[in-house]
Amino acid sequence: MSNTVECSKHFSRDELKCSFAPDAEVLMDAFFMEKLEKLREEWGKPMHLSSAFRTEEHPRERTKPLKYDHLGNPLPRGGMHARGRAVDVLIAGADAVEFLRIALRYFSGIGLSQRSDWNQRFCHLDDRTNPAIWTY
Repeated sequence: MSNTVECSKHFSRDELKCSFAPDAEVLMDAFFMEKLEKLREEWGKPMHLSSAFRTEEHPRERTKPLKYDHLGNPLPRGGMHARGRAVDVLIAGADAVEFLRIALRYFSGIGLSQRSDWNQRFCHLDDRTNPAIWTY
């Protein structure tokens, strides 16, 4: 497994921990967190996370299909959040447009949810191998 961190300069352990298992170890990918820190520095404002690391037991992660690496070894159950390589940033409106412009410099997986209540709108960021943009 890659090097992991539990927190960084702008993101505390409490912000990054799994909401389903708050006492579980936080295993955020160190390289992912370096990119998130660069984005935060360029953004120049606080970034409020609604989700970051999720354990394999998190209800959303348990529903995701099992995947394998290039050697056929099973990866941790779940998606990019379970691998410590994804966050959801609460952001809406004009801020979301400018944030997206910057985020595209650092992340290859971007999902946008801008239809719900204003305070629940978010931008998902991950560093997947095959670039993708989607909406929820």
